[in-house]
Amino acid sequence: MANQTGPARFLGSSARQHKGIYGFFLLLIPGAGSSKGAHSGRLFTERNTMSEEMLVAHCSPVLAGLKTANMFNADCDDPQSLCLQLRELNLRLGPKGVRILPLRFSGSKALLYLYRPNRLQKDLEDETAVRILRDCGYPCGSRGQCLAHLRKKLQGSKTFPHEIGLFLGYPPGDVDGFIQKGPRCAKCTGYWQVYGDEEKALKTFERYRKCTDAYCAQVSCGRSLERLTVSEKIQ
Repeated sequence: MANQTGPARFLGSSARQHKGIYGFFLLLIPGAGSSKGAHSGRLFTERNTMSEEMLVAHCSPVLAGLKTANMFNADCDDPQSLCLQLRELNLRLGPKGVRILPLRFSGSKALLYLYRPNRLQKDLEDETAVRILRDCGYPCGSRGQCLAHLRKKLQGSKTFPHEIGLFLGYPPGDVDGFIQKGPRCAKCTGYWQVYGDEEKALKTFERYRKCTDAYCAQVSCGRSLERLTVSEKIQ
């Protein structure tokens, strides 16, 4: 269902292991531990595993508040170093309601997930989304538990589960359509495969495209991620 390319060692299901999961998430979110070292301006340099330009190229609609989430691959020779970079990025963008997590490490690649927690929670509470997630074995009701389950599934496979579109802001009806009917029955394909309102989807795809073009142009001129990110309080 997802068009993004991608690929973490993940913990199991015991109470102690789940505590480890949320401890890992805590290390990556703003406000976890000391905030020393938090700063504005350019975080990524040539020696890092990804650039701000890459983040903007893949996730502009998320930064602009038009989309719930996106995921993309980044080169990663040192997962520990990358996690430290992500923590710094969360310190910068977390106050604006945006977070980033690694979903999977595979070889020299890391699958990264930039998302808006508030929107994700709302998306996962949709009636169709809840049904799909329950059918797929997710512990519904908590975005954190759902993300943990998704990461576990991704670690166990080189492909993407069909329900992953629910974590990317795709309409639940289109996700359900893909699961029930398959790709050949889609009305059209853009950021996702459309089975419902084609006209609305095409307009959304165009908004995402224009947003990405505008954001890429601005970041190339030196505009910071903080200034490009639309604020939204995390509840």
